[in-house]
Amino acid sequence: MVRFNMMEVPEEGSASRKEEPSRPEQGGAPEGDEFFSLDDMENLIQNQDEPKPGETEVAVEEPPADLEVPEEVSEDTSFTDMESVDTGETPSFDSTFPKKRLLVILGIFLAIIFGAFIVYLLIRPGEEEALPPVAEQEPPAAEQPAAPEPPSQENVVLQSRLAANKAENLFILDVLQNLLNVRVEGAGPTLAVATPGRILLSLTADNRDAIANFRIRFKETLPGMQLELESIEPKIVDGENKLLVDFSIPLVTRVAASQSSGGQLITVGEFRSAFNQVARQSGVRVSYFRQGTQEQSGVFRTIYHYASISGTRNQILAFLNRMARQYPSVKFLKVAIGSENLQVIQNGKVTARITCSLFIPAS
Repeated sequence: MVRFNMMEVPEEGSASRKEEPSRPEQGGAPEGDEFFSLDDMENLIQNQDEPKPGETEVAVEEPPADLEVPEEVSEDTSFTDMESVDTGETPSFDSTFPKKRLLVILGIFLAIIFGAFIVYLLIRPGEEEALPPVAEQEPPAAEQPAAPEPPSQENVVLQSRLAANKAENLFILDVLQNLLNVRVEGAGPTLAVATPGRILLSLTADNRDAIANFRIRFKETLPGMQLELESIEPKIVDGENKLLVDFSIPLVTRVAASQSSGGQLITVGEFRSAFNQVARQSGVRVSYFRQGTQEQSGVFRTIYHYASISGTRNQILAFLNRMARQYPSVKFLKVAIGSENLQVIQNGKVTARITCSLFIPAS
């Protein structure tokens, strides 16, 4: 085995040696010989310096005797262009696998990883595939109940009439009750006659001062109402000299009727029975009841009735209020409340004479 220092062989030197046709060496080849001899190789090795420590010894096989050196090798040919010497070492990975092949393998590997990731996402447990958003739908509108049919014109007029009856009756009775509560020393009411537009009041008084006091108390009890003097005359009552005075109280206030009558509509045949029932509830006695004439106006039939009842003042007022609230088809046309023998209306026996009309549909 011969040690050969590859690192210190200059390119120019090798080229020059090849170009020398003849060299005065021992046992050199004849001029023009194209083959290297063993002696030439030994002389070349002997001329090199001894290997330095750390240098790599490379085993070089002796070239065969028939090795040809191409004539075309010129001076410009570099050492790297020549065939590499087989040193017996394992070739590197980079020389075995080119870069293109490495990129192809790397691409295949990444494609496999990406495909595995997609499969994992598809079969991953516990996850549900996202559903596409569903357009919100408005809930169906609730079915509206069928609108009630508008009442007929006749029914509207009838209900309006009944509501007006109830409102006017209650207003008159309220004024009448307050009027009968007016009391002063030496004077008091003996008769009160209420009609839809006016109330007539009669009272007895001991003297004119008592009459003046009564007027003052009236204004305090019923402010805004006028007490108009109609007549005054002397009268003997139970052997005593009295003054009999008549007043008139206009009812000019317009009463607003409510939207609904809120009562019961009765027929002609039911009216007398209803009248007697309310009388029993109020504690009054019906001494007279008669049905009068009837007339038709528009959508109504009006039937007039006349009655007479007796009881205390409070009982009679209670009876009238019940009739007005429970039966709006009844309208009071005249209510006369008085005592016997021109006595002051108090808690003694009182008589009431009633004229009323019953409104019923014409058809």
